[in-house]
Amino acid sequence: MAEPEIWLLDHAPILGGAERFALRLARHAATASGAPQVRLVCPEQSPLADAARALGFPVTAHRFPDLSPRAGPAVVRAVLATRALLRRAGAAAVVANTSRAQAYVSVAVLALRRRPAIVQLVHEQETAARPTARLMFRRVGAVVAIGSNVAHAYREAVGAVPISQINNVIGPDELSDVVRRPAPGPPRLGVVARMIPEKGILELIGELFAGPAHWSTVQIAAPAQDPSYETSVRQRVEELGLADRVELVGEITRLSDFFGEVDAVLVPSIGGEGQPGVILEALAHGLPVVVRQPVWSPDYTGLPVRSYRDAGDLPGAISHVLAAPPAPHHELTARFGPEQAIAGILAAAKAARRDGRISG
Repeated sequence: MAEPEIWLLDHAPILGGAERFALRLARHAATASGAPQVRLVCPEQSPLADAARALGFPVTAHRFPDLSPRAGPAVVRAVLATRALLRRAGAAAVVANTSRAQAYVSVAVLALRRRPAIVQLVHEQETAARPTARLMFRRVGAVVAIGSNVAHAYREAVGAVPISQINNVIGPDELSDVVRRPAPGPPRLGVVARMIPEKGILELIGELFAGPAHWSTVQIAAPAQDPSYETSVRQRVEELGLADRVELVGEITRLSDFFGEVDAVLVPSIGGEGQPGVILEALAHGLPVVVRQPVWSPDYTGLPVRSYRDAGDLPGAISHVLAAPPAPHHELTARFGPEQAIAGILAAAKAARRDGRISG
């Protein structure tokens, strides 16, 4: 019996972690024998739609307008359009991949007699604290968290509602066979993130300044999403006299080239992330990773991923991961391959049908 389709609904404001997760599932579905079809449902003029079309994946155009009071008529039209979309879903597993998509699906499904199986897929921890999120997740669909940190946050927030867990995804075609050999002397470090406060780049600059002997250069690949924050980062680099060692390289198009120029990757995020994709991307390229303490989770046990709390911890964490062997490909595939994510989503959809957690 063929597996049901997976419909991934995403309002796609940027090409962020949730959208890259969706693209990886779509790529797996397009290339793996027996994998369920994955349909991407997002605004026609969005970064996700552009990326999907560039890869040859079909896109179902659907709008998820801003939920502000001033957008009232557009919101009503979008709810009705979402309701019509859900009527057509049939046996498909409908996966709401972002908080705004979750809001529209949760409202639109309530007036339907025949309802599809809905999966609320949560990538980060912040929405767990929102009363609206807790209300939705207690009433509509099955909740699936990416990573143990996010799963813990939602179990604390929604109480008795079952929360299942999958991991973020790295595709088999992304695993590199290049053998990394650190350059002589202090390590070259790299950061891949968005230029926003939650990514902790400003804090990292101060931490690097506190231990200048433990690193040689840092390349920060971060698109200028928040211009004022980027200005603050540049000013901090200049104030601390690090302009000759810290380079802001902006957005990059080829991760493999960037990773080829560094010895380890830093993830200094201070926000409530789940499993940042850059951790898996770095591991897939044979690089070790150092993460700020809130990002660490048992999901990385046994892999060259080390946490740090502050400037005092950072040098030791860098030294530790540089001495560790690279992550084995078979281990990355077993923990973070697309198959585990698809299996978890389909199991949650089946549970939603069985338990009646479709409209509450």
